[in-house]
Amino acid sequence: MKIPLMMVLATMPLGAVPAADPLPEKVACAIADRQDFQQPYRVHLTGWTGSRMEASEKNRLVKIDPNRLLLSYHNRPGCQSYDGEHIGKWLHAATMAWVNSGDPALRQKLDIVATGLVKCQLEDGYQGTYSLDGKLWARWTEWDVWTHKYNLLGLISYVRYTGNMDLLPACRKMGDLLCKTFGDEPGKLDINVSSAHVGMASGSVLEPMVLLYRMTGVQRYLDFSKYLLRAWEQPNGPKIVSRLLELKRVDKVGNGKAYEMLSCINGIIDAISYHRSIRILVAEHQLVTRITKGVLR
Repeated sequence: MKIPLMMVLATMPLGAVPAADPLPEKVACAIADRQDFQQPYRVHLTGWTGSRMEASEKNRLVKIDPNRLLLSYHNRPGCQSYDGEHIGKWLHAATMAWVNSGDPALRQKLDIVATGLVKCQLEDGYQGTYSLDGKLWARWTEWDVWTHKYNLLGLISYVRYTGNMDLLPACRKMGDLLCKTFGDEPGKLDINVSSAHVGMASGSVLEPMVLLYRMTGVQRYLDFSKYLLRAWEQPNGPKIVSRLLELKRVDKVGNGKAYEMLSCINGIIDAISYHRSIRILVAEHQLVTRITKGVLR
């Protein structure tokens, strides 16, 4: 029997790679993981896949120019409507790579980029690249919440694995701003109309908001995640859970855009641990089953 390459994992020998034990989370999952072996500090990929990951770290991640990542933060509203997302993506990927390899040069660059990003945060917690005067690009339009999602993912990963708690307040300020801005209470903005793809881009902020709740234990972050799940099922929402349950077709979720949809699903996976919703769990099962079988309808 042929074993898929991605399934070939070698257990990391003790001391083979400097491990970074993640900080303990303040809130334990209500539904515990069945297994958590595939953590970057516990395994080491070998073969072709492992060599490509090593090449990616040495030839891309560690060589990235921090000034380019921060360019649009230093010159708001930036050079592209989606330019702000790249630094958060890099922070998350580079943190995972450093945890796996222990590369001191990558850790040094991580510290530079993470602290540089936080220095660009505005007083109210805003961590995007958009204009504050209502001109192109105006705050909370297009890819603005999406950018905050990746900045939260990147910084939370960095804090958790490096232990540098000095940057956690920046994450909380972002989370607090989102909670104050969006919701179904009077005077707040509708998350579904703040981005493209029927709100799936902005709605995918579910994942880091759940992670922020796990790191801090602050209830309003969990409450906000519940709001996002409600918003998805509104008449103008992507109806991620209901359409998976009723139609069993991923192409009928939102506008069928896979990237943003799967980003929302990542959030659902984390949210399940706290919401204990059988409805959400069944919808997740439907999605995974159809994708793994190659069925898109």
